[in-house]
Amino acid sequence: MKQTFPRYGSFADYPEFTELGEPAHNEYLDAFEKKTCQEMFGSAIKINNFFPIYIAKHQFFHEPFQVDRRIWGVIYFEDIKIGGSCSFGGLSPYRCR
Repeated sequence: MKQTFPRYGSFADYPEFTELGEPAHNEYLDAFEKKTCQEMFGSAIKINNFFPIYIAKHQFFHEPFQVDRRIWGVIYFEDIKIGGSCSFGGLSPYRCR
């Protein structure tokens, strides 16, 4: 990925990024998102507006979604099995896992 994207915000806001990959579903990430949101909010939370993207060349998942009107994102590197989740906006400070 030679393009440079802003440090904050969602990669999914940039067509140059989304065009690098394809929509994808990953059950592991779905379970991670539910568990992480439950831990952060203290109860089961409804997750909405998934926009999962998989970039096969880099074995990289990016999944923005919404929880309680807040934008969250998950990134996951499939080959090394490392990723994280973070909330953007509406929370101070940013919440990350």
